[in-house]
Amino acid sequence: MRRYLLLLLAPLLLCSGCGLRESHPPLEAVEAVQTLGLDASDGTRASVTTGADAEAERLDETARTLTLALDGLRARSAHGGLFYGHTQYLLLGEDYARAGIQPLLDLTARSAELRLVTPVYVLRGTAADAVLSEELDVTARLAALSRTDLPACTALDAADRLARAGCALVGAVRYDPEAQALLPDGCAVLRGGRLAGYLDADSTEAAAWREGKGGQPLEVRGATLSVRKCAMRLSADWRDGRPAALTLTLEADALVDELPDGTRITDAAARKALEQALAETMLQRTADAVRQTQALGADALALGDLLALRYPLRWRGCAGEWAALFPALPVRVAVTARITGTQDLNDPLPKEKDA
Repeated sequence: MRRYLLLLLAPLLLCSGCGLRESHPPLEAVEAVQTLGLDASDGTRASVTTGADAEAERLDETARTLTLALDGLRARSAHGGLFYGHTQYLLLGEDYARAGIQPLLDLTARSAELRLVTPVYVLRGTAADAVLSEELDVTARLAALSRTDLPACTALDAADRLARAGCALVGAVRYDPEAQALLPDGCAVLRGGRLAGYLDADSTEAAAWREGKGGQPLEVRGATLSVRKCAMRLSADWRDGRPAALTLTLEADALVDELPDGTRITDAAARKALEQALAETMLQRTADAVRQTQALGADALALGDLLALRYPLRWRGCAGEWAALFPALPVRVAVTARITGTQDLNDPLPKEKDA
């Protein structure tokens, strides 16, 4: 019986009245969007690129809403349509991020094409300038940046962090039209879904350390060191059920990439001096990051999460006040650093018992 029913329905599915041919162009004619740029310009300006070759499409459309802008781009495609399901990167212009990214997150969560796992970056300027440039392969450049320690944040990450803590860190980039280059430029701080400001490149390292990652190699006393892992914990002095002061402690393990001429890692005094200098560098950058986030009124390093883990019962009593308490709290930073490895096989790090 089921077989007969399918045979009866088949002609209906193939008939001209079903509208499949009119609604959907042939699959081979559809162009897949690689990078989607968004700007705020009398509504929403959406710009797309489908590749770097001569036949790739680079289009922009301005409409009252994001949905209308995306539909307008699809209608203007010279190849018969655009497919957003393979969008690899979302590049948000500064004005769009400042106006608020919640509409984008909401649409991405509901969309049958846009994906929450798509990485998001904020461009210090107009996203369309980079996306529409024929001289810049914006997708390839974003792919290269994503392999560095520039803060990685997907649409889902941003939605989760904004829902939990009210703020999020998103990697920031800038476009150099003369060099036709897309360059890392710190990270954007989102508060309440809107761009509140930026952390500079040095302070952005603290975001990587907060996640237990190494960040970029650091030049210390003529040597190049890479932090391999970092543990961060928070303690507090409490007064009347509220934190009165915080102590943020970092414990880092580092690898020696290069040493200046004449310096040997087997020299215990030289090694200790490098460890101390590394600790001082990490302390300065972490303290700067804390100050910058406090000035923006955004706990973008998620210190509140560390506080909740350390003092779960006390946290319940002050969680609702944390956003107001955080900007004015004194925060002391302490760092210990240890060199645990070297790339120089001719000057290996001594074993622990011989160190």
